[in-house]
Amino acid sequence: MITAVKAIIKKGDLILIVKRAPDDRAFPRHWDFPGGTVEENETPEIGIKREVLEETKLNLTDFKPFFELIRYQFGSDVKFIIYSTKYLGGEIVLSKEHTEFRWVTLEELKELKKEPYVVEMFKANPDLLF
Repeated sequence: MITAVKAIIKKGDLILIVKRAPDDRAFPRHWDFPGGTVEENETPEIGIKREVLEETKLNLTDFKPFFELIRYQFGSDVKFIIYSTKYLGGEIVLSKEHTEFRWVTLEELKELKKEPYVVEMFKANPDLLF
């Protein structure tokens, strides 16, 4: 099973989201939380910190597991672990995997084209309190 780790990064009442590149093989042009796949011999906690740093250049602390789900996609089971954390400051510099970022409210996020795991997270947690 593949483990994917994602970060809900908060700044006040706003949440950081990133838009996947148009040539991405998995859900191009969909909005997503920063994160990615845990590498071999890496814990999810180390993986989420590495992925967020690679994708945004942000160093964050206080990662707390918030939500988990397993979904079948692209021929494999993927375990998603979503972490909650807070924005401590710093300039966001996106990797080539993403074309833009936004700070959005929860209501704005609900209206955007998102990855399926985010939609499932909202279904399981309609009020999304984290």
